Amino acid sequence: MSNRHPSRGRPPKFEGERRPVTTTLPESTLQQLEALDHDRARAILKPAAAATRPAKSRKPAVEAMTAFEGNAVIVVPPSKSLRSIKWLHLVGIAPSRFQTS
Repeated sequence: MSNRHPSRGRPPKFEGERRPVTTTLPESTLQQLEALDHDRARAILKPAAAATRPAKSRKPAVEAMTAFEGNAVIVVPPSKSLRSIKWLHLVGIAPSRFQTS
């Protein structure tokens, strides 16, 4: 039998050691975090993990990904020029994909 006390409250969101942190951020940054994830802690974690990911694990800037046989999707970083093409349909993917160190 373990000497651990039964857990109380909700289960932890993250693995490993954790601690509460209080910080003051501009409202615009809070809105940006909200766009990443409704859970503020997870929204902070996403870009932090992407920014500290080893460079060799980062994807190339432009990549053709096979959608199904004979067809591919071209993945590119955000571009004002591409957004200005009216007939072109752009689809957002993982926000951290094109972050640079």
